Amino acid sequence: MRKPLCLIPTLFLLAIAGAPAAHADLLYDVSFTGTDAPSVVGSDTLAYSSNQMDFTTVFEIDILGEDIFLLPTDAVVESPSTDQYTWQASYNSNTFTITDTTESEAIYYTYGAFPGPMNYGLNAQGAVTMIQATPEASTSGLMLIGVGLLALMSQARRACL
Repeated sequence: MRKPLCLIPTLFLLAIAGAPAAHADLLYDVSFTGTDAPSVVGSDTLAYSSNQMDFTTVFEIDILGEDIFLLPTDAVVESPSTDQYTWQASYNSNTFTITDTTESEAIYYTYGAFPGPMNYGLNAQGAVTMIQATPEASTSGLMLIGVGLLALMSQARRACL
């Protein structure tokens, strides 16, 4: 009667191996370079939805002392890790844009970004670097998984003897 309990670890491993691959959101760290380059206010991590193939994070930057919010567009970004990006601040047209130059589409855009004295005819541009962030697994989470697997294997071994 105990022999069927030997199948539990095998079924568990088969369930893990046979599970469909889920498309999770990927995280990218963003930074700006160039003359008068903006800095990110708060978190510099952007979320990319691999299901929708676009960036989903609204984030805040500071450019020349002015804080502005950047909203994602619906542009399709097929290869966020390998594409090239640029930014451009146009004080004449009062806009700030991040463009995927590989796919020639604006991925972040804001209009009416520079209120008051900032609108003095200066244009600035530069490069945007996006590096995929690699989240580290929690030590306690990994420890609990390991202890759980050891307990499961111990129970299965006793059942098979």
